[in-house]
Amino acid sequence: MEIVHAELSDAYVIAQIHIQGWQEAYRGIIPDDQLFSLDLNERVKDWEKRILEGNSQILLAKEEQLIHGWVSFGASRDDDASPNIAEIYAFYVAPNKKNCGIGKLLWRSASERVIAMGWGGCTLWVLMDNLPAIGFYKGLGFHAEEKKVAYEMHGDTILKEQRYSINFNE
Repeated sequence: MEIVHAELSDAYVIAQIHIQGWQEAYRGIIPDDQLFSLDLNERVKDWEKRILEGNSQILLAKEEQLIHGWVSFGASRDDDASPNIAEIYAFYVAPNKKNCGIGKLLWRSASERVIAMGWGGCTLWVLMDNLPAIGFYKGLGFHAEEKKVAYEMHGDTILKEQRYSINFNE
């Protein structure tokens, strides 16, 4: 398994894994009709744009040219974040490759790069009903910030998210 930076030609597979990840992780949290109406072409265009803009780093876990997962990160977008805080924007492993160590491998590489870039900590937002993801992030050392909760509308569904953080200076 190798960790590499995403290229424009990777946008299609990134989008596929993104949609598959949503459909698996958010089943029972977001209505099925919303999950299964996600548009692959829209996601591909979105990821092509993100790759071209270069505002975030997107690392891929590849094995024999197959992408099995990815993580996107950059400077924190939160209003209350100090300039030395990074944020994981999105983190997905292909559903058929979960529990194989790919997520930990991606995190190890991403965190090394975050530290090398001078960020002293990292945050991410996770749906409070997504217990497997919360368990994964806690296993990496992230801690819930109890007073950092946000609500987001997805279609007709109100989603409750909580911010998690890790400090590299401890």
